Amino acid sequence: MTMTMPMTMPMPMPMSQKEKDAAQKISRVAYERAGEKAVERGGEKAGEQGGERASERGGEKIGEQGGLEVWEGTLARTVNLAGCGVHSGKDVHVVLHPRAAGTGIVLRRGDLANGQREIPLRYEHVEQRRLCTKVVNNAGSAVSMVEHLMCALAMAQIDNLLVELDADELPILDGSAEPWLAAILEAGVVRQQKPRSYLQVCKPVEAREDDRYCRLLPLEAGGHVLPTTTMPVLSVDFLIEFPHPTIGRQRLLVAASSPAAWREEIASARTFAFQKEIEQLREQNFALGGSLDNAVLVGEEGIVNPEGLRYKDEFVRHKILDLCGDLYLAGMPILAHIEGCKSGHRLNNRLLHSLFRDAEAWREVFLTEGATWSEQGDFAAAP
Repeated sequence: MTMTMPMTMPMPMPMSQKEKDAAQKISRVAYERAGEKAVERGGEKAGEQGGERASERGGEKIGEQGGLEVWEGTLARTVNLAGCGVHSGKDVHVVLHPRAAGTGIVLRRGDLANGQREIPLRYEHVEQRRLCTKVVNNAGSAVSMVEHLMCALAMAQIDNLLVELDADELPILDGSAEPWLAAILEAGVVRQQKPRSYLQVCKPVEAREDDRYCRLLPLEAGGHVLPTTTMPVLSVDFLIEFPHPTIGRQRLLVAASSPAAWREEIASARTFAFQKEIEQLREQNFALGGSLDNAVLVGEEGIVNPEGLRYKDEFVRHKILDLCGDLYLAGMPILAHIEGCKSGHRLNNRLLHSLFRDAEAWREVFLTEGATWSEQGDFAAAP
């Protein structure tokens, strides 16, 4: 999000105040960890209290040696989180539940009646919106601000999850994906006995509006047998441009070979807003819960946040974070090189619609234990 203007499970009982307080504490610890130490880039610190290196996170490490997972994944146990909705300004409580293999990622609104509660986290349920990504079911029930959670789930390679909440907006936490990811990894991820589907892009696909675009390109023009050790978990080239000297023109190429590297590059980058536009946003009932605790605020003289930036190019990194979350709404991880120029949530979603409209542009593939690609019918038998 960028705040700019241009397994069947029983319904849990509502959380007690004690449980809500505990969830709030877990959330606070999670996003405090995201800002404990500065991330160093090229020998210079990007901020005195930036996100610490993924390799230093002890028990929260992910996939430093491995790359893409062969089997589907879910949480090892339930996770409780709480925070403020950045647009509504209301307290939100979230419970992440493990889910059976093959069931996907689904939201459940605990504050609504049966028949209206569940919303699939899929691209075809996105209601186009500029400031964030919002999903809506056939009954009209909606949840907004899903992109940061979806990015964390993509990084953790989680395929099946029930996300229960008591509001129409996920909490902003610290404005990045890091608190979500830290809580998920602390709970643990388990692999399930179902092969993990991947969407392999076979030819270029693009969504464009004037000088803004987002496109998917095949990772390799030749055949489909590729070792996972050389396949990046994320390959993206992204450019942003804002008429403000603090941001200006920023371009970043990320080719992460492991989930840990992906986390290092992207997870802690926070959403940002321009100080001069906050009043207008709030008049439109946006950013009512925004603060220096959950966003980078850009003023006329520079960064308003006393701790500064976590990365010197935190703005373009957050745009890539949003893109990763939006594209994970495809229902499976996408194997492609991604190029973006000034793209936002609406264009990211249009790209997925363009992709799925063209049956020749993609195919579903699996990975074998032997670390090679294979088509669906050729997948090696599970042990």
